[in-house]
Amino acid sequence: MYEWLCLIAQSYVHSLADAEDVVEETFFRLWAHRDRIRVTGSVKGYLATAVRNTAINFLKRRRVEAKYTALAPQHETWGE
Repeated sequence: MYEWLCLIAQSYVHSLADAEDVVEETFFRLWAHRDRIRVTGSVKGYLATAVRNTAINFLKRRRVEAKYTALAPQHETWGE
């Protein structure tokens, strides 16, 4: 199941390392909110949707970080 979820994430983030991070974050969030989650249908479908949504959020966060990194002034290092 883990490998299959990584493949789903990788189809969005295009990197195995990032895909593994997405799946890890998904499981972490599911565990943290386990008392509020009620799966009434397919667990496999629920996990696939959760991974897809986490991957999309990952890409949005990366886009925002890239935007602000590009806007940040470049500082000299100490001692120069």
